Amino acid sequence: MQKKHRNTLAVFFILYALTFLPNLGVFNSLIWIGPLPLPLFWVLLINLINTIVVVYVYKKFFKPFALRTEQELLDEEKKGE
Repeated sequence: MQKKHRNTLAVFFILYALTFLPNLGVFNSLIWIGPLPLPLFWVLLINLINTIVVVYVYKKFFKPFALRTEQELLDEEKKGE
């Protein structure tokens, strides 16, 4: 695994773990940030970051893998004919 891939996945899992902090009582005070309470703001912000990271990881890793796998299956079918 390349260093960049390892770092990308590590950032993804760290940000994903941060979404559980309000459930554990961290950032759970009723301080208001604009129209939103702090816990709701925190969860929405981290979910937005996670969504961006998931889209990046999908396009960077899983989509090329799926295309490669599909091409290999098509090549095997052509060899079998």
